[in-house]
Amino acid sequence: MKLFRFMSLKEFEKYATGQVLMNKTDHNKDNNQKTNSVGFCFFNYAHYKPEEMLHSLTGIVTLDVCCIFETKIKNVHKSYGRYSRAKSKDSFIRESFIATEFCTTEYSNKDFKLLEYAEPNWLNWEKWDWIKP
Repeated sequence: MKLFRFMSLKEFEKYATGQVLMNKTDHNKDNNQKTNSVGFCFFNYAHYKPEEMLHSLTGIVTLDVCCIFETKIKNVHKSYGRYSRAKSKDSFIRESFIATEFCTTEYSNKDFKLLEYAEPNWLNWEKWDWIKP
């Protein structure tokens, strides 16, 4: 399964050095059922484009790096989150939507293989400069 995640440079460096990353945050706490995700959240690359999801995640997550991973479905739990998106690329009007997410409370480079990574580019909605490790 191909998943992507936005993260901080610190998290990316820990992943790259083989550390096991752990996060048990219940994202529903104080969010009034806007999500049922716990821990690290990922999106299915087959269903969402990182270049477009960037605009839904701004202000919610750290956007230093976006990574595309390959992992087995057994390593994640299916969940959901409520986000907003522009009705069109040129619109300031936002609409709410429920996104399918996949989450885990821990991961490392042993169970999540890095396929590509990029520095998110707010102005580029099409395709970023992806780097293969």
